[in-house]
Amino acid sequence: MDYQKALEAGLIEEIYPLNEYLDSIIAAVDMEAIREAGLRVALDPMYGVSETSIKTVLMTARCEVETIHERHDTLFGGKLPAPTADTLRALQNYVLDRKCDMGIATDGVIDEKGNFLHPNDILVLLYYYLMKYKGWHGPVVRNICTTHMLDRVAESFGEKCYEVPVGFKHISAKMYATDAVIGGESSGGLTVRGHIKGKDGVYASALLVEMLAVTGKKLSAIMEEIHAQYGKLALEERDYR
Repeated sequence: MDYQKALEAGLIEEIYPLNEYLDSIIAAVDMEAIREAGLRVALDPMYGVSETSIKTVLMTARCEVETIHERHDTLFGGKLPAPTADTLRALQNYVLDRKCDMGIATDGVIDEKGNFLHPNDILVLLYYYLMKYKGWHGPVVRNICTTHMLDRVAESFGEKCYEVPVGFKHISAKMYATDAVIGGESSGGLTVRGHIKGKDGVYASALLVEMLAVTGKKLSAIMEEIHAQYGKLALEERDYR
């Protein structure tokens, strides 16, 4: 059937849920704490489409937001659209030059010292924050190639870390079955209890900004706090083309 005819016949309904999505994130994070913190945040959407959502949330919370690589480009500036220490050099330099509190490239983060935080680090940071500073309770879910630091954090709070096969559907299913606080994978992507059952880098980024506001600490200081308590684990990766 012709698409327009199906639309007119009521067989197809077009929806644009951006406002509902943004409202759900704004309702979930501590916007008042972020407003009072006066944070400066740099964004690097890497020529993609994440800027609209995360910038709207942060500017609603009165953050000073500055963006690089905001132009939409199907070739992503000639680079792989994956946030890594190599692909985020420009964001790293921007954070240092502009003295930003953090840089966000949904699923990668640059701290105020210019250090790249891997998705493994982000998972640990958020689970630790939600448990220690927000007073949440519950297990965590990771896949088989995601940091075992989550196991250490869970154990310290008397909780369990569940390991599942690769594939976010396994993470979502185990979170639902165990009422886990957070679940994610080292390749990027996480979700939090009470939010959508799929990956959401925008919500994760908003929670990281909330973490700075609520704790009053820098990202590097919170990572040092975690390392002092749980030790350090090294990550070794190789990409095969």
